[in-house]
Amino acid sequence: MREATGITNRILSKELRDFELNHLVERKLYDTFPVTVAYTKTEYGETLKGLIASFYEWGSNPIKMKLNYEKEEEKINSSH
Repeated sequence: MREATGITNRILSKELRDFELNHLVERKLYDTFPVTVAYTKTEYGETLKGLIASFYEWGSNPIKMKLNYEKEEEKINSSH
């Protein structure tokens, strides 16, 4: 089992249901006790891979992004 940190089971379940409704993941139920549920990305969900990677890269280094933004802003302001 994979663990998701920083999110409640209720919210995780809701998000996974939303992903399923939007055809981003497929849900498979296994006849076990307790019931086992597995999720896999759909082909459509796979198309988001590049976008998610870009968001991850952007969000994983906010200081660098802020500094780059400030440099660009300085260039724009100095040209006026």
